[in-house]
Amino acid sequence: MTATAPVVVLGVNEMALAAARTLHGRHGVRVIGVHCGEQLVAPAAYSRHLEIKHGPDVGDDAALLDLLERLAAELPAEVVLLPAQDSAVLFLHRHRVRLLRRFRFFVWDSDVLAKLGSKRGLAAVASSYSLPAPETITPVSSAELEAGMERLEFPLLVKPEFTAQWWTDEAIALGLGHKAIAVNDAAALRDVFERSARVRARVVIQSIIRGRDSDHWSYGAFVAANGETIAEILVRKLRVHPPAFGIGSYVVTAHDEGMLRAGRDVLRKLDYRGFASVQLKRDRDAGVPSLIEINLRLPTWIELAIAAGVDFPHLYYRTCIGATTSHATARVGRYWMSLGRDWRSMRSYARTGEWTWLQWLSQCLARPARVAFRWTDPLPATVAAWRRLRSSFGRRVHANHAAQAHETRTLNESR
Repeated sequence: MTATAPVVVLGVNEMALAAARTLHGRHGVRVIGVHCGEQLVAPAAYSRHLEIKHGPDVGDDAALLDLLERLAAELPAEVVLLPAQDSAVLFLHRHRVRLLRRFRFFVWDSDVLAKLGSKRGLAAVASSYSLPAPETITPVSSAELEAGMERLEFPLLVKPEFTAQWWTDEAIALGLGHKAIAVNDAAALRDVFERSARVRARVVIQSIIRGRDSDHWSYGAFVAANGETIAEILVRKLRVHPPAFGIGSYVVTAHDEGMLRAGRDVLRKLDYRGFASVQLKRDRDAGVPSLIEINLRLPTWIELAIAAGVDFPHLYYRTCIGATTSHATARVGRYWMSLGRDWRSMRSYARTGEWTWLQWLSQCLARPARVAFRWTDPLPATVAAWRRLRSSFGRRVHANHAAQAHETRTLNESR
């Protein structure tokens, strides 16, 4: 393959945007993003660095395979596939043999990878490989739930097996529209378990790792086929969205021997290959790192890694085309902010006094790396801002109409 082989990104999101900006914007590689499903395409699709192809519904593997093969027929003999979602990593893993006839990609060829694609699978892997995970149960029936509760102490954290299961319209209507839900007693746990069962979502229940939001860390690494780590980065999450159990919204590259060793040990025990982002949290009481999850794709803060000198998308690309790669270690003290998420999180942090708005403003003015805005590629940020404004205005109009309707009903009832 040549150094100008095109890239097809599976998934159009923040990670795809960052990958397109470095691959096309800095290295001149043609990048095509495949958006699956009927939902509104992400603001990333408006980037000048990304061509968009609309794919089938999410989960329709046969149709997606057909689309990719038709696309390959229109492109050079071999094309690089870059997964920007965990589900895309698992898709490449499932259909490895067929796809390798026309495409090049680097995804770990192991049954363990498929298990890591779900939270229940991760719990099983953590137990089998003695990874430092919190106490966990995975009940599938009320009887198993009752028996499992005897092993754990409240408060507990409940998560769906797959995050998307709690974000359907039905799940949101039942109050499940969260990444995780903390419960303080058995009654609350039974309630969440039953609501989740109504949307056919199995759950994982864990002890809560005690600590501050700034005790969350991410260890990102790219491991070559021979087991050599050719790039790594350690990120500390200073704020998360939503607070307590969300994803990083304001983070910094940092150095911490304990967290670095913990991240390396997880991948070493698994004998992992490819890219992984190991999510860790330092327990406030025990002072030791605990495993939260392992992401199989590029992280949301990939712009930070690139700014800090670790260009994961380009390293992946060069690996796929058989080019030489050099070792990369991130520079410390580089910041990244997801402006929209961080602003929403700050409303909670400011109320508790953990962070002030003055601190937030000074952090914004310090110009941290950001996921959306670029003067040379302004449309993704513009579209995102317009959608937030329209959504906020729509909610306000809906609230005003509801208030007027309530007032009308009250007046009619009083007559």
